[in-house]
Amino acid sequence: MKSGIWHKRFRRPLHPAVRAFSDSTVDDRRLVRYEIMACLAHVQMLKRCRILKKVEADALLRALNALMIRHKTGKFRMKNALEDVHINVEKAVKKIAGPIGDKLHTARSRNDLIATDLRLYARNCAKEMIKRLTDLRKEFRNQARRYARAVIPGFTHLRPAQPITWSFYMQAQVSKFERDISCLKDALKRVNVSPLGSAALAGTSHPINPGMTARLLGFDRAAANAHDAVSDRDFIAELLYVCSQIAVHVASLCEDMIIYSGPEYDLIDLDDSISTGSSIMPQKKNPDLFELLRAKSGNAIGNLCAVLTMLKGLPSSYNRDLQEIKPVFIRQIDESLKCLEVLTVGIARIRVKEKDWIDQPSFMCATALVDHLVQRGIAFRRAYDLVADCVKKSNADVYLFMQLCAKETGIDEETVRRNLTPSKLTGLG
Repeated sequence: MKSGIWHKRFRRPLHPAVRAFSDSTVDDRRLVRYEIMACLAHVQMLKRCRILKKVEADALLRALNALMIRHKTGKFRMKNALEDVHINVEKAVKKIAGPIGDKLHTARSRNDLIATDLRLYARNCAKEMIKRLTDLRKEFRNQARRYARAVIPGFTHLRPAQPITWSFYMQAQVSKFERDISCLKDALKRVNVSPLGSAALAGTSHPINPGMTARLLGFDRAAANAHDAVSDRDFIAELLYVCSQIAVHVASLCEDMIIYSGPEYDLIDLDDSISTGSSIMPQKKNPDLFELLRAKSGNAIGNLCAVLTMLKGLPSSYNRDLQEIKPVFIRQIDESLKCLEVLTVGIARIRVKEKDWIDQPSFMCATALVDHLVQRGIAFRRAYDLVADCVKKSNADVYLFMQLCAKETGIDEETVRRNLTPSKLTGLG
């Protein structure tokens, strides 16, 4: 092919190096389904608005449906020489329908087409991500039920703070990822807007019905302004932000799993099916899955920054720079979905080690002793100072600490012990 459809006005063909550099077919393979969907809706609208004759529209619709079947069965192959998904589909339709295929591009542009394809793709991906997050949330709740009576130390500053149940910890993770689900659902309101009908940037002189194509494609509404619609990629930046937020939540959880499964903490055991060994140290059992997941947050944040940097300072309306956003977005969506899938597998294969330390008095329960004193009428700051002074004088000996507390507060030692025992405080003893 010496020149593309869009290159007819030029005397010299596009240089092969420039053509190869401009090629987007590798990424556009993800968009074939959505391109055909957009074409089907567009042709139906052209038929309804009598811009195309019934016989013409029906021929195009038959060709498009045949092409969709070829795509679904893996028989449609895009050609790099045709540069993008739009021209590949148009050429394939013409091959099936004959010369009438030249009318497919009536009242539209590649600018509004790619914006439409990306929104359809983004909508589908956001819904799939919600499904993966829902599966993960279910696994957290399974863990909470499985180890409902397991008590672990709760940490602040990576130091033991107060005893909590594993169930409580798992519910904390549910809360984090439910916020992510909420963000995705909210983002879908801004994703689900149809740019089709905007053409290059100023709409079209043909009497089209953008509202109809929006309805046919399941969009909530048509875009209000064509000039903005062809260049709007805010929805991609927003979804990439949510991907980054999810990745940060994943990284924090994985950090916990790495720490809790280490010999210093020894709170959980990771199943062999999600662990790896060492090439020279036969005793090793490494949390590689969680380490890799933790690292992925860097990719997510980097991809968000990349897209924002590309958008920064672009002049209004469509610019070819926007093509470079597509592979970043596709790559991050793929990675986010994969991470959520394997994290769900990993969480399902964690065993909590239930230990007898929860039946012994612990400094972790010092706050509960302060609260007990407050309930007996002692001012909080006074109660805090009393207990803190006993901590200082005990030299990390919990039994001496109990004796000092009983002496300083006038409470019998058994009451002190009860308030310092994790299983008693959590109602599991």
